[in-house]
Amino acid sequence: MKKLDKPKKNDIVKELMQNIEQIIKRHYVIGDVHASGKELFALIEKIGPKADDEIILVGDVFDRGFHGKMVWNLIQKNNLTVLRGNHEQKMLAFLKGERDSVPTHYHWVLNDLINTSRIVTKDDLISYLESLPILIERNNALIAHAGVNILNPTEPNISCNVYGNPTPFDRRPGQKWWEQYEMDQMVVYGHLIPKDLKPMFAKNSRGIVNSVCIDTAVCHGHQITAFCIETKEIIQYQSGIDHFSLLKQEMRKNPPLFKL
Repeated sequence: MKKLDKPKKNDIVKELMQNIEQIIKRHYVIGDVHASGKELFALIEKIGPKADDEIILVGDVFDRGFHGKMVWNLIQKNNLTVLRGNHEQKMLAFLKGERDSVPTHYHWVLNDLINTSRIVTKDDLISYLESLPILIERNNALIAHAGVNILNPTEPNISCNVYGNPTPFDRRPGQKWWEQYEMDQMVVYGHLIPKDLKPMFAKNSRGIVNSVCIDTAVCHGHQITAFCIETKEIIQYQSGIDHFSLLKQEMRKNPPLFKL
């Protein structure tokens, strides 16, 4: 009788790691969408999330493009987690009558969502925007639209999380928050477009990578970017369509007005 070979140690370890990888829940954080619905759909398809994985949008999701309604549908259909960006904050204040005006592209998407498609009512949209968190934690990583309070990173604060101020009090700092952030805990955010249009990683003074900015200007024709918290993988989809410029051309011909 032929003697069976014992499995090699490396093969056992490899199989074990593959099994572990299959059961790990992954969290994919996606940068500013700005109504680039087709690109968001394509990126989700490229990610191919498993049933237990979570897809998180860092905010600024509905305006500056033509496909705010498509983004709304993708959020609802795929049960996406959405954070409140500064654009959602301004939209909310406008809908509640706490802000007199917003740029024209807000009027365009509000008309599309509420008046034209009637996919949502004004009151329901207000409730939805109010429900959006400004800071969440996943697998020891902090996620916010624009950054964290460098004095107390885990404490939600609109000034820091939504607008990217280093502290609630210092609105004109000499340095950006990620240049002063010394904690080791990773922060994933969007809001600002890096000069080279690539995900921007920053380190603290001990050389530990502790933040990544993933707004890569998809609404201006560049890439939409996702970052996997567990694997540190960057996943991207190229747009090639300057949605915001096209929308501005359309709005010059037909200026939208949304009435509260």
